[in-house]
Amino acid sequence: MQYFFSSLNYIIQSQVIQNIQSTFSNLFNFQKTLILLLIFIIIIKLQKYQQKMAEDFVSFSQEPRSKELQNKFKQ
Repeated sequence: MQYFFSSLNYIIQSQVIQNIQSTFSNLFNFQKTLILLLIFIIIIKLQKYQQKMAEDFVSFSQEPRSKELQNKFKQ
């Protein structure tokens, strides 16, 4: 009878350990997914910022110069 309870105890302990390992594995995978998603969002934001800066630079370079600058270039 004691052998039965000790084997049952061993089975329960191994199942509990397996469940804990599975839970931590799932949490780790979820954490990796969140980190990758965060990196992806940061890359998209940086690309949008870079595009806006490029558009601002193009629009600035196409603006007519002020009178003072035009006079300096003429001299």
